[in-house]
Amino acid sequence: MDPGVDVGRWIPTQAELRPDKVALRFEDSVFTYRDFSARCAQLAAMLSPELDLAPGARVAYLGVNLPDTLALFFACAMTPRMAAQTRCARKLGPFGNRRIDT
Repeated sequence: MDPGVDVGRWIPTQAELRPDKVALRFEDSVFTYRDFSARCAQLAAMLSPELDLAPGARVAYLGVNLPDTLALFFACAMTPRMAAQTRCARKLGPFGNRRIDT
């Protein structure tokens, strides 16, 4: 990927260029770029109006790797006021997993 590419546009662009190509495989599930882009957009839409975020705000995720983990990364990048960053942790720590169902 070109370093000048907007990460927030990468998945939607792939969905336009190759909507039926496989974007992600997880266990027995397969997500096309069309499906994955729709999920990213859905999460981005949820983040935007519900949170009163200052420009450059950050979102932290502490949990296991799931398709929605990656979708949340791209959703943050699609939300203009947020900065998408990922950090990996070896242990979950005392807080455990917290899931937000949509």
